[in-house]
Amino acid sequence: MSAVAWASGLDFIAAALHIAIIVGGAPWYRFFGAGEQMARWAEQGSIRPSLITAAIALALAGFGVFTLSLGSCCESLPWRREIVWMITGIYGARAGLVLLLIPLMPSLRTPFMLWSSLICGLFATAHFWALQATAQAYFLYRIEITMPISIRLPPEIESQITGFSSRFGVSKSAVIVRSIQEFLTRHAQPSSFDIYEKAMRSQQKSLPPKPDARPLKSQARQAIERKHAQRSARATQALVAAKKA
Repeated sequence: MSAVAWASGLDFIAAALHIAIIVGGAPWYRFFGAGEQMARWAEQGSIRPSLITAAIALALAGFGVFTLSLGSCCESLPWRREIVWMITGIYGARAGLVLLLIPLMPSLRTPFMLWSSLICGLFATAHFWALQATAQAYFLYRIEITMPISIRLPPEIESQITGFSSRFGVSKSAVIVRSIQEFLTRHAQPSSFDIYEKAMRSQQKSLPPKPDARPLKSQARQAIERKHAQRSARATQALVAAKKA
């Protein structure tokens, strides 16, 4: 399962849970820590808790739709990544602020505030993961040049592209653009500079080695090496003669 599917799935699960709380009534409001006031309103038959919870569920479902649009679904939605960044910030702020204020505000030291903050932190991490996983496809989509070209793909290639885009959370247009770029890179003609460099390297390999520009220094080095060799030979002979004596 892709990162986009994980993040959007968490949003939809949270939205469905809020709908279930509306159906469950006052006991569910108390169990999930919505507050005694909300539970009392539900017991009194007031519509206020249902409206508030339904609004939260609708917002969470909207979060899920925009997060799902990072992949190959709902590509026509405007400001997709910007809104998902905002969603990530909302989840992160809900988690971070409460955890920072718990030591200062005793009223926040409840099990509901603690585990709900941890869950919001998990949601923020999942949405950040989805944004990072779709970043490359997004930038490829932004830099692609719109051209009046119409291509009719064979059915088997179109099904492969659809499957690839759904598995990896990228749009079909991004898959096509990336494939064209890889093809052009693989079959691109060498530039004039590359041809010149290749010719110069081959010419240097075919040239004979350069003669020593400093013959006197080379001769002196050879003479010193011969002298050392002679001394080593005389020393070896002296040691052999000493052992025989």
